[in-house]
Amino acid sequence: MQQTITDQLIELVKLRRETPVDVIAEAVEIGMSKLYKDSVLKQYLKKRISRRKAIQLAGMENVISAEQQHKMVSKDIAWGLGNG
Repeated sequence: MQQTITDQLIELVKLRRETPVDVIAEAVEIGMSKLYKDSVLKQYLKKRISRRKAIQLAGMENVISAEQQHKMVSKDIAWGLGNG
């Protein structure tokens, strides 16, 4: 059975010995950071921002990883369509 967010919060408060407010604040920070990075990389892959800007905003390692993943997915799609 999957835990609800409330169940997860209660468990994290116990495990980390922190207040619910601290746990929620960190969760929001982590989520916002991931959402921001993913949004920057998506904009880069759609050619809406430059590679230089993407590196500046998301980091070189993340840009290289996104490029590699995009290339692999593109190859898989081409293969699936019989073009590769």
